[in-house]
Amino acid sequence: MHAGPTRVASTWHAPERRRLALALAAAALSAVAFARIAEDYLTNDPLARWDVSFARWLAGERSTVGTDFFRVLTFFGSPAVALAIATVACVVLYRRRWLVEAALLPGVLGGGELLNLVLKLLFQRPRPEIGSSGLTPIRSRAGMR
Repeated sequence: MHAGPTRVASTWHAPERRRLALALAAAALSAVAFARIAEDYLTNDPLARWDVSFARWLAGERSTVGTDFFRVLTFFGSPAVALAIATVACVVLYRRRWLVEAALLPGVLGGGELLNLVLKLLFQRPRPEIGSSGLTPIRSRAGMR
């Protein structure tokens, strides 16, 4: 009858198993959070409506410094930067002889990009209309072509 708590305790004290348990818990919580946000978007719940009103407010508060900051932030979230970081990480893992991790990293990166593409195709969320949201494209505001 006491085997369950004892097993959990022994699993928790093993560092590798503890990391795995925490990673699985984080993945499960992330999946639940994503599902809740996706459901709100699909049913046009308040969160989805708030997103548009926040975009309008943000457009009104826009500044050159803010625009530059978010361009840099967007750049660091790009697939090119992810590929560069993953390449460096893969080389470091290989040199440390963590061959399994080094071999799995390209698959994880490719799977993440594929998941991103599939979700974009499934949701097909349009960009806000310029006239209806009060938003103006950054390029036209900054005079860039």
